[in-house]
Amino acid sequence: MSNPSRRQGRGGRPPREPEQKDAVRAQILLAARRLIVEDGFRALSIRKLASEIQYSPAAIYLYFESREAIARELCLQGYRELLRCLHVAIQATADPQANLRACFAAYVNFGLSEVETYRLIFIDEPEYLAAAFANWPADNPATQAYRLLLDVAQAVLCVDGGEPPRLSVVEFAETCWAAMHGIVSLKLTCPAFPTTPVEVLGRSTVELLLRGLRS
Repeated sequence: MSNPSRRQGRGGRPPREPEQKDAVRAQILLAARRLIVEDGFRALSIRKLASEIQYSPAAIYLYFESREAIARELCLQGYRELLRCLHVAIQATADPQANLRACFAAYVNFGLSEVETYRLIFIDEPEYLAAAFANWPADNPATQAYRLLLDVAQAVLCVDGGEPPRLSVVEFAETCWAAMHGIVSLKLTCPAFPTTPVEVLGRSTVELLLRGLRS
């Protein structure tokens, strides 16, 4: 028996129920994600996507105005997932340095456990990322994740350690981000190297960063 929501979507007629609309939208995004991961963003077209999920191209346009809009939503979804992981990690403790360690561990774990998502929001082809980051809302999950990292960095820098820190909040936050991204990228793009377990890499990197703040 055919899917009634799919029948309604053919020919450009939208599903009537909100639940059906949400389901179709999720189906479009899932299929688009699969096509981008398998064949690259250049291979994605509204016509190909419509064929993949057995809808008309007109039906796809009822949900997304272009393939760039689809890329943007996929990227936003990925950052929402990352932001949620970081929030959960740093809520466990009020200690600034412990929060930084938790943030590091959560970020690296997210990147290595949600490989497709991480590649889509950080490592994928330039054409896809350019489309994904175009015309974002001002208060988007990527900006929120960055602000969260800034807050963690500022709390660490405010801990009394004698000598004043040698980096600004932004410099320290972005150094941490570069280190976290570096660990994930190395493991994803060259899994044989480094040979040190990722947990050890994360812990040692955080400790070196903390020591270097006032050395």
